[in-house]
Amino acid sequence: MISPVQRSTWIALVFVTASALGCQKANVDILPIGDKQVSVGQTLVFDVCVSGAGGQNVTFTFEVPDITGSHGANLTPYSNVCATFRWTPRSEHAGHHAFTFRASAGG
Repeated sequence: MISPVQRSTWIALVFVTASALGCQKANVDILPIGDKQVSVGQTLVFDVCVSGAGGQNVTFTFEVPDITGSHGANLTPYSNVCATFRWTPRSEHAGHHAFTFRASAGG
């Protein structure tokens, strides 16, 4: 008789913090993102968008202070007010992680 193989599921929980930096030309606000959950080896994809850019191009950045070394995540702008975030966690990334997104415009 062959026993069924049990498969462990590793989860990476992503807690999102968003902050926006404006200047005299534009006061931007990052639209709500919410917390996310993704399985190891699966790709998490979501958009980071702002309001209030006043026609200015927005610069997006992010950081993950609790992951050392290469995390493999990227944030790719696709318009002057939105960027797509992509991350495929590896097994060493299982656990809770706080990603901080920032946006600045016009200055």
